[in-house]
Amino acid sequence: MKQNNAAEVLLSGAVIVVAAGFLLFTYIRTSGPALSDYDLSVQMSRANGLSRGSDVQISGIKVGSVSAMTFIGYRAQVHLKVHDDIKIPKDSVAAAVPAGLMDPGMVLAIQPGRSSETLPPGGQMIPQL
Repeated sequence: MKQNNAAEVLLSGAVIVVAAGFLLFTYIRTSGPALSDYDLSVQMSRANGLSRGSDVQISGIKVGSVSAMTFIGYRAQVHLKVHDDIKIPKDSVAAAVPAGLMDPGMVLAIQPGRSSETLPPGGQMIPQL
């Protein structure tokens, strides 16, 4: 009888550890900040439809997400996190565009520039007029 209780306790502990690991993995891969993202921002006169968590895309492919939005002098300051392996040229422009025909939301689309210099972490992008 005592061995059965010990085995049940060990099995229950293993299940809890696996479940906690799965939850941590899910959090990191979906809503949590990735360890390899870096911050950028862009001041826009209109950020209609963008919100925290909106996709940041280049050529229709997600490369990051909007992390926050603030109001600075009658302009929207959009803060975003971009995957570390994506280097964005300094002369790139950003605009809020519709996500697609079936999705009523908006995404922040980046059109890469031609500069050989890239934006450093914390850098400011150019808004599309």
